[in-house]
Amino acid sequence: MPILIKEESFNGLFYDAMTKSDANTANVNADGNRQPTVIIIFENSDVNAAVHHLATSLQTPLCPQAVATVLVQESIRPDFEQKLQAQLKPFANNEMKNEQFIKVQETIKKINAKVITVAGGPTLVCDFTHEHFGNHVAGVCTLHTFRTAKEAIALVAKETLTFPNVSIWHENHAYAYELIAALKSQNFFINCFNMPLTVLQDHQTQGKSFVAMENNYHYETLSHNGSQKSIVFPIGSIFAN
Repeated sequence: MPILIKEESFNGLFYDAMTKSDANTANVNADGNRQPTVIIIFENSDVNAAVHHLATSLQTPLCPQAVATVLVQESIRPDFEQKLQAQLKPFANNEMKNEQFIKVQETIKKINAKVITVAGGPTLVCDFTHEHFGNHVAGVCTLHTFRTAKEAIALVAKETLTFPNVSIWHENHAYAYELIAALKSQNFFINCFNMPLTVLQDHQTQGKSFVAMENNYHYETLSHNGSQKSIVFPIGSIFAN
């Protein structure tokens, strides 16, 4: 039976992330319904599975929980780029050919930013934050490289978006919980991506601690520093497909 992490242990993991926004502030973007996701991929992870979920999200940029920022550990950056490039596809329709998307493409050219993209498809801008492109524009993601967990936390804090959802890919849950403690987000998915949180909904609303197992997944929610955090990860296997 999984054990809910003790509050004192959770507090012990926490350190200052220099976060610019508080988790109790509005967790949607200016358009009123966006709840963007940041995906963090470590060297010791199932990179293939992480890239699969990322590529799938990039194909549906209007989804409220779509990935807006990607963090990749430095040692796997070349392999990651190669795997992702192979899975990128043009958008299924012309909905992304709007004024905002076109304007961002012009900005990218002006600042001479490196991009990972495919003609008519999503664009990942390397080493720039969203503030350079105005409000979060669907179909455009930022990509950063990190070396340590602490550096990853600082990079998330540097972004101008608030991320209610975090997908963390690492075979060691201790590293994942280090990020969970430090990041002021609400929903954390370890080695999986945006799983339904229905089983936790009532407990989240009431601000209660709760743990459950359902369909081979561990579900957990608890209050930490005035913020309710929910955690999901697969049981019986390190990785989720």
